[in-house]
Amino acid sequence: QLSLAAYNWGEGSVQRAIRRQERAGQPTDYSHLRMPSETANYVPKLEAIKRIVSEPEKYGVKLPDVGNEPFFVTITKPTDIDTKTAAKLAGMSLTEFKQLNPSFKLPVIVAAHNNVMLLPADRVDEFIDNLVSWMDNGQPLSRWTTYKMKAGETLASVAERVGMTEEDLRSVNRVPAGRKVLANSTLLVRANTDEQVDISAAAADAELRLSPLTTWRRVNYRVRRGDTLNSIASRWHITQRSIIKNNRLRTSRLSAGQRLILTVPNVKRAPIREVQRPTVSR
Repeated sequence: QLSLAAYNWGEGSVQRAIRRQERAGQPTDYSHLRMPSETANYVPKLEAIKRIVSEPEKYGVKLPDVGNEPFFVTITKPTDIDTKTAAKLAGMSLTEFKQLNPSFKLPVIVAAHNNVMLLPADRVDEFIDNLVSWMDNGQPLSRWTTYKMKAGETLASVAERVGMTEEDLRSVNRVPAGRKVLANSTLLVRANTDEQVDISAAAADAELRLSPLTTWRRVNYRVRRGDTLNSIASRWHITQRSIIKNNRLRTSRLSAGQRLILTVPNVKRAPIREVQRPTVSR
């Protein structure tokens, strides 16, 4: 009973409830633990279902006959296949297919990484027939490949190169907005050819290296003599446009003593080192 409660409520929650009972000198069995009503009713419901299934006549219930055969079948795939294509060949919606195969989070199922999929038993024949027709027509099962970022490249330039938008490229590779992808990172991109080349296990497991997350702070800056928008922007590692926008400036001319609000990145500063005085020997 406690194991079932832990399955519903969480092992840590059950352990804390047991410790509370122990400190109070109270019994620690299932029926005495203080727990949410959902968990408290979970085991009784399962027990009720068990008894009804075991003896339906006793409770006036007529259960339908269930054939002694698997409801789901595991399919082994020797080559990469797009997730949408797999769902289409099985005659399923993409949502249904992903619910049955929740580990398939990418637009392509990489055979070298995960070479099995789960299908309803009554969909297997349809899947195989459609798969044979698809391959007889010479259509690739997957239109995805990998690309290793080079020094100086950006997501925007790679997206343009492979015929994708930067937004789609970020979404497929789960790159948060505002983060840059560093050189030598491996990206999942659309293939520019109809000839299918499967993604290797090493490429599928390759690390995606992102730039550190930038945090920002507000600074009240007093303009000094000789300051310009360009010099202030360069000094604080921001753009002139951000200064103009934050302060609603109508001209680029600044006056000494003028106050500006700057939104600047937090930059790690070198620690202040203690200056050691020279030792004087006598």
